[in-house]
Amino acid sequence: MPKSLDEILNEGNYEAEAASFSKASLFIFIGTFLYQIFFTTAQPSLVAGVVFFFIGLFVVSILTAAPLMYIRKRYEIGLLTDIVLMVSVIYLTSSLFQYLFA
Repeated sequence: MPKSLDEILNEGNYEAEAASFSKASLFIFIGTFLYQIFFTTAQPSLVAGVVFFFIGLFVVSILTAAPLMYIRKRYEIGLLTDIVLMVSVIYLTSSLFQYLFA
């Protein structure tokens, strides 16, 4: 049976797991961003690249890591949310980068 939001937030290790999950999403974003910068034909200007990077750091945590962490804890599925996180961050980062700068 799925857990309620109160049960999830009152778990002792929730904050540590959420921080770890968010760090993983940021690591994937940074890796994908660097790949896009150095190995694709899309080359943004310096200012546009920096703005994309810093906005992306914030958006990745809010739009992907937070909802997936909630789903992970609510339904107690670990590996599936890790795979979905990797795929979604890579897809969103590369498609937005190519759309904006190619």
